[in-house]
Amino acid sequence: MMPPAAPMTHSPSLMMCINYTSLVLQVKESEFPGRAWTALDPAQRDQVTALTDLLLVGARWRLESPVFAELFAQPSPNAAPVPADLVAVESARTGMYL
Repeated sequence: MMPPAAPMTHSPSLMMCINYTSLVLQVKESEFPGRAWTALDPAQRDQVTALTDLLLVGARWRLESPVFAELFAQPSPNAAPVPADLVAVESARTGMYL
């Protein structure tokens, strides 16, 4: 009787490559249905990879923005309280708020 095979383990970078390639092919199929990757011209391939990268950046911002806001949007413990009657006024000369 043969010993049981050890479960296959993959490196994280291999799994990221597989997931990225799968996402590229899904974007390709949504933009150019029924066409093989090799049938696309270089401009269309660039378009697919650019759309995939934009999708990933947007997803990362969506995931990280609540964490970022939660971490960095806390008032400084040494900050003076803001007076209730304080009004932000835009300076006509600089265009900045005072």
